[in-house]
Amino acid sequence: MTNIPSPPEQLPHADRNAEIAALRLAVQRLEADNSSLREQVASVVTANAHAAELMVELHEAQAALTGQNQRLQEQAAALATANAHAAELMVELHKAQQLLQEQNAQLELHNRFIRQTFGRYLTNEVVASLLDSPTGLVIGGEKRKVTLLMSDLRGFTTLSERLHPEEVVTILNRHLGTMVDVILRYHGTIDEFIGDAILVIFGAPIQRTDDAYRAVACAIEMQLAMTAVNAQNHRDGLPEVEMGIGIHTGEVVVGNIGSDKRTKYGVVGRHVNLTARIESCTVGSQILVSEATHREVGSLITIAEQMQVTAKGIETPITLYDVRGVGGVYNLALPIAEDLLLSLPRALPLWYSVVEDKRLGATAQAGYLVQVGPKGGTIRSQPGAAPLSDIKIQLTDGNGHDVPGSLYGKVLSYAPEYSTDFPVRFTAVAPEAALFLQRLIALCCPSPAS
Repeated sequence: MTNIPSPPEQLPHADRNAEIAALRLAVQRLEADNSSLREQVASVVTANAHAAELMVELHEAQAALTGQNQRLQEQAAALATANAHAAELMVELHKAQQLLQEQNAQLELHNRFIRQTFGRYLTNEVVASLLDSPTGLVIGGEKRKVTLLMSDLRGFTTLSERLHPEEVVTILNRHLGTMVDVILRYHGTIDEFIGDAILVIFGAPIQRTDDAYRAVACAIEMQLAMTAVNAQNHRDGLPEVEMGIGIHTGEVVVGNIGSDKRTKYGVVGRHVNLTARIESCTVGSQILVSEATHREVGSLITIAEQMQVTAKGIETPITLYDVRGVGGVYNLALPIAEDLLLSLPRALPLWYSVVEDKRLGATAQAGYLVQVGPKGGTIRSQPGAAPLSDIKIQLTDGNGHDVPGSLYGKVLSYAPEYSTDFPVRFTAVAPEAALFLQRLIALCCPSPAS
């Protein structure tokens, strides 16, 4: 603030004006200072008001932030709890996954065991049909054209009577094991084992366009595989065996047959019986097919002989074809084996009886053995035996004594109206009878070179 000097007692006029001007200037400055001070005070008041408002807002922001922090803390605590639960769940889930994997592994082993176990009684295709199809286990069937194959060991029943049970089982298992491998390669469905016989289906459960063709090719390979079977039998000191095969094509009922407690996948119908009749007409190493199968396969098969057969239970004669080979992709053939028959220097008396359904006829017919070979012979008799009939032969030594040991045979195809001599293929020969026949052959052919 400007200091105002005390007025002198007496000043000149000019000096007084100057003083007044100075006073006015001082007043103006004072007013300016006051105005500036008032503005500063107003600014401070305004600033204080703004500061108060900011403090209020800051307080509210702090309160809001405090609430948010509290909520975040609560959320963090909840998240931590959730994470802990999630960790526990992950541990439980891991345990559950391990348990599920173990159960799946056990289930896979169980399924594999079921399939392998069933596969020993049924083919893989039948097992798949039963287990994989929703209707696989439903009782019932359907009509379908299939090709049936039936094989049987010739004279095995008679052979088994003079062998130990272990030897019988060894021969049978060796034969069936080899045949099963062949059948499965040709996609045949093994319906059942009937002792030493096998019934095979081509066309069910899966039907193919070449069912009959595969059945014939399979039969030829089955016969070819008998060489390996008999080679093993020979190494083990066991007798050789021969197999006959019959094949027929027709419409049958195929499906699950039985009840809820016991079911079998198989076929029924007259064509099954006809196949068995065809097979019964065969001799060892022979394959006979019906006319229906021959039509299905056509020129792909090679035929050695065509014959007319009157089968039991069949009203009209049936035509059968003796198969020697099959062409096409399989291109298989049976070896040509000619059984040389030697004429005996003197006809050997014998007796024979017809065997029907494994029962021996009551009447024995007299005859003579006029030719003999390793696997058969020629019998002279009036009247002769019917072609393809099974007979039991009682040999004599030519001096009125019976030769010990049984001898069974099958009469081959011939024309009875033109001859009293009929050919016989031996099907079962006891060791004693076999030794006697060997002596007869040696008598007819004493020199090994002849």
